[in-house]
Amino acid sequence: MSVAAAAERLRIDELAQRSGLASGTIRFYQREGLIPPPERDGRVAYYSEEHVRRLERVRALQGQGLPLSVVGDLLAREDAGEDIAGWLALDSAVFGRLTVEEPVEELTARLVELGVSQATIDAGAELIAARLKEVAATMAGLGWEVFAEERERIAAGEQVPEDVLARFEHLRSLAQRIVGTLFRELFDEAIRERTEPFAEEAAARRRKRK
Repeated sequence: MSVAAAAERLRIDELAQRSGLASGTIRFYQREGLIPPPERDGRVAYYSEEHVRRLERVRALQGQGLPLSVVGDLLAREDAGEDIAGWLALDSAVFGRLTVEEPVEELTARLVELGVSQATIDAGAELIAARLKEVAATMAGLGWEVFAEERERIAAGEQVPEDVLARFEHLRSLAQRIVGTLFRELFDEAIRERTEPFAEEAAARRRKRK
């Protein structure tokens, strides 16, 4: 093996540090075929600068709001020599979306690393999605009432104020901040509800052993 080849060999923790991704996320991407398999020397897996560049490309595509299934397809096209710039420009113009998939995958990978079963994660994700859908529907209902006057103007065939979209964006931003703030408070409260009884019980057991 050449000196240059040996120098670029990275273990999974080194690749995680270079890429800014958790080891579990890298393994998940590998299972999904987004990055090539590592070189193996016995039981040790070694990655290279190619993997670093590939992960940077994956993150760049995800940063445009693309789900992993689309990212994988685009990478395959790119590997085959296809220019995907036009497709990306069209997708951005049509959808202009931001993604929440990357943090969700990051959380899933970390939970798996910590020993949480996939069945438990899936059940929790399903419950969270259902509850968040209820929250979104409630917030949308409130927003629907906020724009009651505009709805009446549309129904009457009258002109709608030009700032209606800007007001809608402001309302959506406000709703996101409200939900984020409430979630942090409720999450902290839920953690306390679980940890305080546990701490008291543990302290009681220690006192009994003395």
